[in-house]
Amino acid sequence: MKYLNVSVLGLTGRPHPAITGVTTSHEVKKMRPHIKMLTGNYLTFEIKSQQSGGSPECHLCPSDPDDPVSQDQGSIPNESLQHLISQCSKFEDLRKRIKSSIETVCNNAKLKIEIETFSNNEFTQFILDPSSLNLKKRVNISHPALPELFKLSRDYCYAIDRTRTQHIK
Repeated sequence: MKYLNVSVLGLTGRPHPAITGVTTSHEVKKMRPHIKMLTGNYLTFEIKSQQSGGSPECHLCPSDPDDPVSQDQGSIPNESLQHLISQCSKFEDLRKRIKSSIETVCNNAKLKIEIETFSNNEFTQFILDPSSLNLKKRVNISHPALPELFKLSRDYCYAIDRTRTQHIK
């Protein structure tokens, strides 16, 4: 799935909404992983394995050495961007909190978006760009709730990146 769909947004002369509303250096720091994920430049183990070999498996998902099923090749999911954002067990609690926060923003803004009904693909796309035309239910780029949704997205992507980076080191 192509997450950044600028060509159809008609953003002529305007910055993408993902990079607006950022005022502090800490917000800029939080924006970096989000933008890398949005543009497809975030290096996951799946991408790394395609480019230079190695295991594409998620290093954050649990593997039980006493469980022969979890030791079988392929029993641990590949670490794709979609997996990190919408499926990885390491981020289940964080994902529940972000979904709750998104639902609160959507309800307060009277947006008819039910995040719990999204597929993993749709949830990933919504996190990366809630205004994307790739979504059936999206937020208009001029809606006042969009900056708050992008802030939540940046926070979530930053938390994923920090946890992942700490675990890999």
